[in-house]
Formats: sequence, structure tokens, C-alpha cells
Amino acid sequence: MSAYRYGNGVPNAVNIGWLGWRNPFFRRGQMPEELVEKLKRLALNPEWKTRGYHRCPFCPPGKRATIRVGAKVLILGSAEIVVESDLGKVYDSPDLIVHYVEKHSYLPPPPFLEALGSMKI
Repeated sequence: MSAYRYGNGVPNAVNIGWLGWRNPFFRRGQMPEELVEKLKRLALNPEWKTRGYHRCPFCPPGKRATIRVGAKVLILGSAEIVVESDLGKVYDSPDLIVHYVEKHSYLPPPPFLEALGSMKI
């Protein structure tokens, strides 16, 4: 939950879900399915696309992180999504957060989950 300082991002945004092999320790648990579905919909329409792809640091080399949303298969690792709370708090995440949640049991912090739950997507 550090301050977001990448590119032209949203002022006062907070980082969520930027995981890496250097720090493999993160909060784990089961995220409610309706919140996972919201993350998937956000990944379909990301705020920013990045250059190139970042791979999951916890999966075998060469494996791409993908998700299925309806009939569409989306390759993750090249975009960022934004979640905003009712109070205007903004959270910025890599689209890989969906993969981290589904495949590695990453459980984002409660304020992020509350903001995601209150979003109309």
C-alpha cells in the first residue's frame, strides 16, 4: 500500500498487488467470487496498457498468465487497473492481480476489497 509513482498514473493512488519473487510473502486467503469477477471485468478494460509483458514471478518460466472472461481469453501482464472507493481513495494494480488471486491465493488488503465491492462495474 505504498504511494503509486509510475508513469502518468492517478495522483494520490496507492499500489496494490505488485508482487515479486524478491518478496514472496503476501497475505493469502480466498477472495469472494463476485470480487474476482469484478477484477476480471476491470482487466478486460484496463486504465493503462504498458509496453511488453511482465510474467508471473511464481509460475514456471515461459508460462503466460491468462484468464477467461466469458468467451474471451485475456493474456495478463501488460496493463494496469484502477479501483476507486466511495470516499475517493484510489488503488492501482497490475492486471496480473487477477492471476495472483486465482492461482496463488493472494488476498488484497481489506480497504481494497471494500472499494472493489462498492464499485459498480
